[in-house]
Amino acid sequence: MPKLDELLGAFDRAWAEQAQDMPVHYSKGQDQKSIRELGASMLGEFQTSKYARPVGQIIGLEEGFKTQLHPDLPDLAGRVDMITYESAANELLITDFKTSRSCWAPNQARDQSTQLMLYASGCEPIARDLGPSWPYGSSW
Repeated sequence: MPKLDELLGAFDRAWAEQAQDMPVHYSKGQDQKSIRELGASMLGEFQTSKYARPVGQIIGLEEGFKTQLHPDLPDLAGRVDMITYESAANELLITDFKTSRSCWAPNQARDQSTQLMLYASGCEPIARDLGPSWPYGSSW
């Protein structure tokens, strides 16, 4: 696991690279310093979470998908944050990280569960491509 200063170095380099290509427009009350402090806080929290050390093998990060749910509807396109394979359970686990200034209340998580169910449907082709017999689950 990289140390926080290594992660912040990567954050700073990516920020500088992106800022060369396009101007950054900050929200009211924000500036580069406040955004970096927020990034440092989020990275520090991530390091202490279970998601920093997932069980199983990471087989996809920022994995995009596009699938048809019904012929009369437009295709569903999306991106999931992480796909892991847990060999003990013989299962693919689809994880979509939620970022927020505060932890979601149970009703907020329940309200967002539809998105995760749609993402799980969208990831069915990915699961089939990786192994047709793998069951999959989802978390957020």
